[in-house]
Formats: sequence, structure tokens, C-alpha cells
Amino acid sequence: MTHDHNPRFHTFGLDAFGNRVRIGLTFAETLEFEYLDSHEPVDADGNPLPWELQSDAMRRAEDRWFELYRKHEAACLALVEVRRPHLARSPSLSARRTPTAGAIR
Repeated sequence: MTHDHNPRFHTFGLDAFGNRVRIGLTFAETLEFEYLDSHEPVDADGNPLPWELQSDAMRRAEDRWFELYRKHEAACLALVEVRRPHLARSPSLSARRTPTAGAIR
């Protein structure tokens, strides 16, 4: 599950309709991200499933989660760059993951 405690980022904003959205995502994308984030594939003991044990559907969901996360993070970094450029110099680990890599979150 994603924890939004980084003081550098403004994680949420309001869209034109007053919906609470993640910065850089639409309302629908925010709902999708929150759903995917809360349904991380885990084993019977609650441990994240290794990538190689996940089904194709699970992998697609993980890839979509990363896609939405990167979009959100890029928008957050752009916002920080505008508001406080001295804080926006270090990209996170997610920026280093390639879409075809087999890493899990």
C-alpha cells in the first residue's frame, strides 16, 4: 500500500468538479490507483507474491499501478519544481524501474 507521508509532495488536489484526486491523475485514474494499491497480490501469509508467481492478470494490474504511480509522481515532481525547485533534485526509485522490468513493488 502506498504511504503518502513525504513532505516534499502535495499528494492530493481537487479537480474541476471538487473531487479529491491524486495530483496528475483524473478522478477515474485516482479511483483505479486506490483500488489497485489496496489489492496488492499476496500469499496466504500476507506476503507480496514474487513476480514469477503472479498470473498475467496480476502482472497487468501491477504494470498499471506503476504506470499510474509514475504519472502521479511526475506531476508531483513538476509541482515541486515550480514551487520549490531546490527540493526537486532527487528522483525516487520508481523512476529507475523500466516498464518491462520484472521487479515488484
